[in-house]
Amino acid sequence: MKRAVVVHVVSLTMAAAFLGLGAGQAVAQYPTSGQAPTGEVPAAQAEAQAVPQNPTMVEAATTPDAFLRLVPVRSIDSIRGDIERATSDAQAARAQQNGAEGFKVRVESQLKLQDQEIKGLKDRIKVAKNNKNETEVIALEAEKKSAERAKTLLERRREMRKIEAEAAKAAMASANAWKAALSLELELATKREQARMAAGGPDMGTARTQLVLRELEGRTLKAQKEHASKAEDLAKRQKQLVERRLDLFEAQRKLQAGEF
Repeated sequence: MKRAVVVHVVSLTMAAAFLGLGAGQAVAQYPTSGQAPTGEVPAAQAEAQAVPQNPTMVEAATTPDAFLRLVPVRSIDSIRGDIERATSDAQAARAQQNGAEGFKVRVESQLKLQDQEIKGLKDRIKVAKNNKNETEVIALEAEKKSAERAKTLLERRREMRKIEAEAAKAAMASANAWKAALSLELELATKREQARMAAGGPDMGTARTQLVLRELEGRTLKAQKEHASKAEDLAKRQKQLVERRLDLFEAQRKLQAGEF
């Protein structure tokens, strides 16, 4: 009989962990058919004493609306740390965007010079042909071909810099969306803590307080959805950027090997 009681209590404790209930709540809702002998510590209590518990996790598990909390409970310090990281990410993305746009402007200037060089070579080839200078024509044609290959590489570099700037812009948008979602989560966490302290326990106070918390939770979830959308766009841009870099890598390799 004693073994059956202990096994029953342990089973209730495991069920409680899954349902978000404390060990005491599980035993209270599902009483055993007998009691532990006097002087012995019940299995559920012994387990609770043996395993240190995080206060935030305990609160989440023992709060009556634990199942309804769709924004997980996190510490305020943890959320603030993420906000600092999101701010830093947005600043870094801005710097990357400015750098990529600057490189793009330089490449465009180089392309203009390359076009002028090609035009000059074409004019010289025309003169050499009129003079029936075949040796000069052959040499100038080789120079023109080399200049055109260089132009093709510059055009690919320009495209790569363009996508770099777009990816950096998407990264900044994602970081800002993350920060916005975190700011709402911080407000929600603060209100939860204030409600818990005012109520003097985990029941989170009045129905009006619960309504405010639900409203904040809904706004936080919508902001998180927006961040997820921005992050998806960022991943798409990053994939495009890697593809352009691979394309440029192959072109440069072929040029060095004389295959381009």
